[in-house]
Amino acid sequence: MNKYFFIFFLTIFLASCTNSNEEDAFSNNDCNTDDVTYLSAVRQIVDTKCVSCHSSGTTNGIILEDYDNLVIYIENVFFQINSDLMPPSSSIDLTECEINQMESWYENEMPL
Repeated sequence: MNKYFFIFFLTIFLASCTNSNEEDAFSNNDCNTDDVTYLSAVRQIVDTKCVSCHSSGTTNGIILEDYDNLVIYIENVFFQINSDLMPPSSSIDLTECEINQMESWYENEMPL
């Protein structure tokens, strides 16, 4: 009887571990996607994850270091992110929260 109880308990325990990645497993779910503006969230995301390669001092042609340029290239930015082409290094991947915040910002007509 104890053997079956142990197997049952172990099965329930293992089934409860459903998080597919570390970010989900340790997330505190404090991702605010309400009223996202460029100044409140998007600028920090872009400065941290994009500007090191996409600034006026680089040669790749796409400059994302200010609001006006980001608005010009935003559809290309989303295409690159959704195609897993950008960012090129896994060390600077955007989190789901960052992507959701940027999408919310875009859907709300990119407020400054």
